[in-house]
Amino acid sequence: MAFENGRPVLITAVHTEEEFDWSKPFDRAATASSHLINLPRLQSIFSDWDAKPTYFVDFPILKTREFDEYIIPEARKGHCEVASHLHPWVTPPFCEPVDNHHSFPGNLPEEVEYEKLATLTALLSEKVGIAPRSYLAGRYGYGPNTGKSISALGYRVDLSIVPRHDYSSQGGPNYAAHNCTPLFDRENKIWRIPHTADYAGALSDVPVLHRLYRSPTATKLKVNSILSRLRILSRLRLSPEGFKLPHLKQLTKAVLGRQEKVLILSFHSPSIKPKCTPYVRNAEELDEFLSTLNAYYHFWRHSVGGSFMTVADVAEQLSTSSSGGKESTGHDGIAGAQT
Repeated sequence: MAFENGRPVLITAVHTEEEFDWSKPFDRAATASSHLINLPRLQSIFSDWDAKPTYFVDFPILKTREFDEYIIPEARKGHCEVASHLHPWVTPPFCEPVDNHHSFPGNLPEEVEYEKLATLTALLSEKVGIAPRSYLAGRYGYGPNTGKSISALGYRVDLSIVPRHDYSSQGGPNYAAHNCTPLFDRENKIWRIPHTADYAGALSDVPVLHRLYRSPTATKLKVNSILSRLRILSRLRLSPEGFKLPHLKQLTKAVLGRQEKVLILSFHSPSIKPKCTPYVRNAEELDEFLSTLNAYYHFWRHSVGGSFMTVADVAEQLSTSSSGGKESTGHDGIAGAQT
């Protein structure tokens, strides 16, 4: 794939969603959005670096005054992309049980997943004036029918893959074998751009250690912590949620060293207000969270020499660079796979 001047590209993906207690069962009534009042503070950081974010917005957020006041104007000025994020338990039609299994949209019956996606897509299109082209499944729950459904609704790119993570114990997909390379689903004509999550450390390229790292025994015996402290092996994610700036730099250098050219920095919008997520519990942690974001952008621009793009822009670049019969990256049938 070829990008401008061969520079690596950073996507900023904001999971823009309602506030709910992550430790409690899912609740259709939990749709608060008080954190959105802080969006201008967040957007100012994006604007300082011309780091146009992609806001993956779910149904309750679309119904808020703050979405109309803060996000729509930025989208119309070309300062961000607005995309779709499906939380099934708060998106009509409400016809499935509210439980952990059905919180992964890919586990819904095909017609139910499609109807919820269609409802979300129609409202977003109406409010923004442009049909969304990018999708992120809530809880990363991309299922066997998702590719077909989003393709039928006009989507061209998906961000639901989280490399090196396995959600199957909760009923979700298993992405443990994935790396950070964008993939093309030929059948549904969907680009799938993985979140940036991978192993780093002196022995990060030893697959048997990956399996050890993910094992319940390793977690119970705190082997993971030992490997990480010794800088032998760490599983990191490009996010200011739970990771410090040195972690983000370490992961960036690791994935760029593997010749990756597209990175995604992601986080949940409720983290911009204290006590809305486990990652930001007070004003000091909020300041640190935003400071880490700003410092990483400085590192990306001045040390890496990278550029910034929205998801839709990256997908367009990928399609252009893959034209002439070379659009596939060798990926077959992975859309909807839950191995």
